Amino acid sequence: MMLKSFSLFVLCWAMVGCGGSGEGPSATKTAKQPATKEPVALSLKQVAPDNKAFFVATDTNIRISFDADVNASTMEKAFSIEPATDGELTYQSSKNQITFTPSAPLKAGKNYSVSIDTSLASESGGKLVAPVSFSFTTQGQLDPERSTAGEIGIVILDLTTRNGESNSDYNSLAQALSIAGVTFSTAVDIDDIGQPNVLFVTSYLNENTLSDRERDELNAFVQAGGVLIARTVKDESLFPLFGVNGYTTSSQHTSINFDRADDFAVFQYMDSEIEYSLSVGKPGLSQTINSFAYTLASADTLAKYDDGNPAFVRNTVGNGTAYLLGVAFNDLIQRNFYDLDYSAQRGGINELENSTDTFILFLRAILQEHLPSLVWKHTSPGNSKSTLMVTHDIDSQTGAELAEQFAVVEEEAGITATFNITTHYIDDVSDGDYYSMNIDTYRSLLVRGHEVASHSVGHFRDFADDSIIPKGSAGNSAATYYPYNDGETTTGATVFAELEVSKALLETDLNTTVDVFRAGHLAWNRHQAEVLESLGYKYDSSFNGQHSLTSFPFRLPYDKKLSAELSSIYTFPITISDSISGDSFNQNTVDQWLEVFHLNYANASPTVLLIHPNRKSKLEELKAFEQALPENVALPGMREFGDFWAARESVKVRYSLGDNILFIMLDTPAAKLPEGFSLVIDNGHSLHNIVVNDNAEAELLFDADLLSENKLVIFNFRAD
Repeated sequence: MMLKSFSLFVLCWAMVGCGGSGEGPSATKTAKQPATKEPVALSLKQVAPDNKAFFVATDTNIRISFDADVNASTMEKAFSIEPATDGELTYQSSKNQITFTPSAPLKAGKNYSVSIDTSLASESGGKLVAPVSFSFTTQGQLDPERSTAGEIGIVILDLTTRNGESNSDYNSLAQALSIAGVTFSTAVDIDDIGQPNVLFVTSYLNENTLSDRERDELNAFVQAGGVLIARTVKDESLFPLFGVNGYTTSSQHTSINFDRADDFAVFQYMDSEIEYSLSVGKPGLSQTINSFAYTLASADTLAKYDDGNPAFVRNTVGNGTAYLLGVAFNDLIQRNFYDLDYSAQRGGINELENSTDTFILFLRAILQEHLPSLVWKHTSPGNSKSTLMVTHDIDSQTGAELAEQFAVVEEEAGITATFNITTHYIDDVSDGDYYSMNIDTYRSLLVRGHEVASHSVGHFRDFADDSIIPKGSAGNSAATYYPYNDGETTTGATVFAELEVSKALLETDLNTTVDVFRAGHLAWNRHQAEVLESLGYKYDSSFNGQHSLTSFPFRLPYDKKLSAELSSIYTFPITISDSISGDSFNQNTVDQWLEVFHLNYANASPTVLLIHPNRKSKLEELKAFEQALPENVALPGMREFGDFWAARESVKVRYSLGDNILFIMLDTPAAKLPEGFSLVIDNGHSLHNIVVNDNAEAELLFDADLLSENKLVIFNFRAD
C-alpha cells in the first residue's frame, strides 16, 4: 500500500541585534520537529510445519515468523486453526515469531489448516500484506496390527508352456500391471511362487493343467489369506474354490457390465457412466470374443454380460479371496490395443472410450482392496495429476506456414509441443515439395523449446497395406528414394525408406535427434515396430485411442496378431484431435476435448491432442482448451514423456509395512531415477511414516502431496 507523507515546518520570526547595537533586520528560523514514523507492513517469512507437510509429530508446535515486529495484542483475533484446537499463543520478539502450543497432542493422521487474517498488525500499526494460510497432516498412530509378514508380493503364474498356448495372455496382463505401475514377479511353476499376497494365473485351467497336489496348494494359498485371480477355469475340481458349479460359453456377448449396486471398493475408479461397462464387441456382429458365464454356488457377482449372466465373480474362502474372470486377459487388453477387437469402440476420436483402461484400473483396485497401503508408480510425472501432450502433424504447406504461430502460443503457455513433420520432398499427384522450403521454420520450432518428430516422407493413405508398401531394407536416402502416389495407389515405397529417409533428413537439416514417429493417416504397417527399432526410434503415435480403447501408452508388437512378441517401442494413442474443427472457432470442439481430457485426468492417464496447424481458428480453440485446464497438469513433448514412461517401467519397487510405518525399497540409485519419477500410496497420509531406501541402502528424502482424498504421491527423491 502506498502511504502519503508530508513534513511540518514551523516558521518563527524574531528581531535580533545587528552590529554593535544588537539591532538589525528580521531573521527567519525553521524549528526542528521529530519526523513522523510510517507504519511498517507485515509479510510472512516462514511457517513450521511446512505447508502440505506430512507425518508431522503430534506433539509439534506451530510457528509463524514475519519480517517485522508483531503487535502481540492483535494475534489472538487473527489466528485460527481447523479443526478447532485448544492451546496457547505466544510471541517471541527476537524472532518476530508467533508460536501456537496445543494444550494436548494433536490428533493422529489428521489434516490441520492454519490461518492468520489481515487483522494482524505490526508494532508500528502496519497491516499484514496478505492472509496467511497453510496446512499439514500429522503422522498416524504406531500400530503393531498394521504390519506385513515380509515384503508384499504379487506374482504372475504363467503356465503358457505347460498348456502349449501362446503368450498373449501373459503379455497382456504383464502390460496391464506395468501400465498400472505395479511391480510383480513371474513364476512358471506353483512350487516357485514363494509366499505372495496376490497370485494371478494367466493361463486357462483345464482338468489336466494342474496335479492334485498343485490344486491343494492353490486352495491352501487362498485359505491362508491369499488373493487368487484367474480366468476361464474349466477344471471342475477347482469350482468350489471360486464358488461356482458350472459354466456356459458364448461368442455373442458385447459388453461386461459392473454390478455397482453393492458399491464394492473394486469399483473405485468407475466415476463416469461410460466406465460402468466394458465394450467387447459391436452389437449385431455374428461373433465377438469367447466368453464363459459361470453359474454361482457361493460366489458374489462383480460384473455381468449384456445377457445378465455372471462375467466376473469372487468368492471368500477361509481368510482369502478367489476371483474368477470369464474372459481371457488378451481379449480385454492386447486385442483392444492393436484394434483387433470386434469393433468394440463405442464412438470415434474425440468421444469417450476407455474400456481397456477401466479394466486395468479394476485390476489395480482389487490390489488396493486387499493389500495394505498399496504402492504403485505414478502414471504422470512428479505430483502432476495427469499429462497432456500437444502434437501437430505438418503434412501441408499451410501447416508449415502457421506452425510458428502455434509454437509461440505454446511456448508462452509452458507447453512443449511435438511437431510431426512430413518430409515431402517428392512431387506426386497428392502434393508437391512442401518440406525443403520450410526448413528455417522447423528450426525455429526447436529454438522455442519444442520437439520435432517424423511423420514419414510420403504421408501415404495405403501405408498400412504391406502388399503395397512392404518392409524393404535399410540403406535408403533422399537421393535414391522417390516413391509416387497416383492419387489412389502408392508405388516404390517401403516401410524402411519412409522411416529411414525422413529421420535422416530431419536430423541432418535441423541438427536434432528424432526418435518419435507417427504414420500418415494413423496407418499402422505390420512391420512398423521392427523397422522403428532397427532405425533407433523409441516411440510411436500411430494409434487412435478410441480404437485401442485406451489412453495409456503400450508396447507395439512385431506383427498384427495377439501372439506376436512385444517390441521395445512405446506408442502413445491419440485421444482428441482437430477432426471436429471447422473454418471458424467452435466452443463445442473445445468442450468435447475437455470432456475426454477430464475422463483421463480422473484416471491419471495421459491425453494426446492432435492439431494440424493449418487454420487460425484451431489456434483459438487450442488457446481456449489450454486456459480451461487444471493447474496440476504436466505438459511435456512426446519424447520427454516417453523417456519418463520407459524409465519408470524399468524401476522395481518393493515394500513392507511394520507398525504402520511403510518401508519402500527401490532397485535404482536415487541419482539414476528417471526425472519426474514418483510413487502413489493408497491412504499413505494415514501412515505413521514412510522410509524410502535405494539399492545402495541410502535413505532418501522426498516431497509429498495429496493427489486425491486417499492417494498420497511422493516425489523428488534425493539422497540426504
